[in-house]
Amino acid sequence: MPDDAHLATRLAGESLLVFCTEGDNRRDHLGAGVALERTWLQATVHALAGSVITQPLHLLGFRELLAERLELPGLPQAIFRFGHPAAPATPSPRLPLGELFPDGSAGGLS
Repeated sequence: MPDDAHLATRLAGESLLVFCTEGDNRRDHLGAGVALERTWLQATVHALAGSVITQPLHLLGFRELLAERLELPGLPQAIFRFGHPAAPATPSPRLPLGELFPDGSAGGLS
């Protein structure tokens, strides 16, 4: 984890979304995760890259301080950093369906 000044400098140059919830129970965590997943998938549709930042949120008092300073409507659960990638990503390797379903039972997938 970088020191506070270094982290602040890095975050200042990024596009960020902060996912907040009213509470801090399991249901709130799940809801924030679902919202984050949908946002990330939509970002990929628009050729954006992203990453999730949660480490600072585990520091004692950081979430409350962030909510106060940014006047957030709830308790921060995740920070999503996003933007256009510096270079195109190489596609991840995929196995042919025949190797995944050698008996031909791919269920109509092709």
